[in-house]
Amino acid sequence: MEKAFQNIYDEHQRMDVLVHAVGVWNEWPLLETKLEDWERMMGANLTTVFLCFREAIRHMKDTGGTIIGIGARSGLEAAVAAELR
Repeated sequence: MEKAFQNIYDEHQRMDVLVHAVGVWNEWPLLETKLEDWERMMGANLTTVFLCFREAIRHMKDTGGTIIGIGARSGLEAAVAAELR
């Protein structure tokens, strides 16, 4: 992630905005979810937020910028629906 953000900055000499959109949920009930599946979801839903926000802030801290995070509601709705089946 560090290299990707540095490459963007090197090419454009600035970073004004980051839009991070994510939302992953398995299509099976929580009781059937394996730990490795949970870790994959958390990696997609949380770890990528941390890594992208951290790198964007490094490049925006002196000049300012905007960070937008979008979580997919459909992931939450799929999780609730799967539990109620």
